[in-house]
Amino acid sequence: MNMRPTLITKKTIYRNRFAEFWGNLFNISGQMHEYEISENPSKSDAEALANDWYNVGNDLRTAMDKYKESAEYKAAKFSKTNN
Repeated sequence: MNMRPTLITKKTIYRNRFAEFWGNLFNISGQMHEYEISENPSKSDAEALANDWYNVGNDLRTAMDKYKESAEYKAAKFSKTNN
């Protein structure tokens, strides 16, 4: 099971919605959309939840890395070592 979700940005979502709008506008056959229906909804929900927490972890790691690179962190670390 691949637990690494695809990175989705607002730009990607807007681009997809724009394409979907125009596709729906000219959709005469009515058979444009396919929906993925899971045989096991509990497993599907668990995978979605796991992916959400994976993304939360990535966001926290990114924030911590940015903080560690900041002057505030370096100043606090320097003051602790000099006491």
